[in-house]
Amino acid sequence: MGNRRRSTRLQQKLMDAETSSISRAPNHETREVIKQPTSLKEARDRTNQVINEKKRKLEEYEALMVVLQVRMAVHQEKRAMLQENVNLTKKELHAAERIKETTSNAKAKVKYYTTFTIRRDPLILHHLYNLNYSITEKVIQFKSSCDKF
Repeated sequence: MGNRRRSTRLQQKLMDAETSSISRAPNHETREVIKQPTSLKEARDRTNQVINEKKRKLEEYEALMVVLQVRMAVHQEKRAMLQENVNLTKKELHAAERIKETTSNAKAKVKYYTTFTIRRDPLILHHLYNLNYSITEKVIQFKSSCDKF
């Protein structure tokens, strides 16, 4: 049964090839039956039509390539800007770590001096608290500037 179907398909294809040529569209979804030309003028016209279609498609592909090149350039520019932002962020994080270390050292000094030696002197105690407050304020300002990025 299968061989009989195969042979009938082959016979049908041979008959189609004798009467007309079958060409597939580039996306292989539709088939178009083209009749054999009967005169030299028809053959020339069809050849010119095919050539014009190919030229039109080539122009479309070239225009598409230009669009893709522009998109690629924009993408590369955005990528470079993001890379710069990442590098800046790394530098800012490193600076924030240094400020944090300085703050923790200052707070430790404030605690040390207030608990052991200078607890009774209100003027020195006031200066130490102002120092602690100003360092904390600088850290808050720096963190808010980092959040803007």
